[in-house]
Amino acid sequence: MARILPEAEQSLASGASRPSYAAFLPFFTLVASLFAWPALAVDTSAPAILQWFDSTYGTQEKRVADLFRAGYGSTWIPPTGRADSGNQSVGYDVFDRFDLGSTNNKTLYGTETGLRKFASAMHRAGGDVIADLVWNHNGFSNSGNTGFAAAGGYPGFV
Repeated sequence: MARILPEAEQSLASGASRPSYAAFLPFFTLVASLFAWPALAVDTSAPAILQWFDSTYGTQEKRVADLFRAGYGSTWIPPTGRADSGNQSVGYDVFDRFDLGSTNNKTLYGTETGLRKFASAMHRAGGDVIADLVWNHNGFSNSGNTGFAAAGGYPGFV
């Protein structure tokens, strides 16, 4: 036997009928290291979603890069329609789902144009915008309010 496995030779020379497995350990370690590839762990989970309820669409548009730098991949925003309790409502008391705000009459978060710009910036960066929508939430107005029914009730509802 060549001097490649001196521990095996010593094991046999000491009178053992077969060399011990431990004697071959350096050899197997050498062979394994020749064929071993580094383990590459890949995170395949989706990036986190940021619940972004505290900024205007304009601020969100300007901070898209910060969102991605922080490790987020998409943002969740509150209902975008006009609220029944005024323009300072978070939006869960929906009055008009189709009025997303205008230049002279903004919602708490801004205007339809601002929402579109923010969504475009997110999409250009490879992210998503998830708008919350609760179909069975309406504002506080009802047929008991003066002029509610005459004004057509909730816009978009028959």
